[in-house]
Amino acid sequence: MPRDPSRPSGAHHSARSAASRRAGQVLYWCGIALLVFVMVLPFLWMVATSLMDELAVFAYPPPLVPRTARFSNYLNAWRALPFGRFYLNSLAFSLAVVVGQVTTSALAAYAFARLHFPGRDRLFVLCLGVLMVPGILLIIPRFLIIINAVGWVDTYPGIISVEVGISSFHSFYYSNWPYQMAAAVTAIAPVLLIFFLAQRYFVRGIQLTGLK
Repeated sequence: MPRDPSRPSGAHHSARSAASRRAGQVLYWCGIALLVFVMVLPFLWMVATSLMDELAVFAYPPPLVPRTARFSNYLNAWRALPFGRFYLNSLAFSLAVVVGQVTTSALAAYAFARLHFPGRDRLFVLCLGVLMVPGILLIIPRFLIIINAVGWVDTYPGIISVEVGISSFHSFYYSNWPYQMAAAVTAIAPVLLIFFLAQRYFVRGIQLTGLK
């Protein structure tokens, strides 16, 4: 039977399929690159702002590359506030929260899943209801009841964090954006370093939980 000339040959069809796959891969990676750029842009702006002077921050259009890099902003921001104490406070706070939450969550999960006792379901609903309360609504009650009433003001139990230290460069009438961004970069740098060093362990943990 003679071949229909209107139908493409096998080699031509394979070449067209390969071209389609390559085009799809190009579009895929272009989309990934766009998403990466959108996610990295705020961090790039933060780093660029930390190297500017106060007047260059308000220039229009906002520059992503400062004309003159002022690395002294980092030194001045570090000297303006006790960031060493902020880091120590944040480390103590983070360790206490992680240990406390893992311990109490594991014990509560075992009790609700394995043990049978009167009022278990009601207590479980009560726990879920407490978890649904937004954390912002608990800031003032925690301060009034736990910190102020017990006398934990300016102590490790009523600990402050790096975020509170960074906000010291901002007020209602004035904001030193270069110092604030320099402090933010200084605060987030150790977090990024730990993330990049332990990234594969994070991914492995997510895979073990069945989430992809």
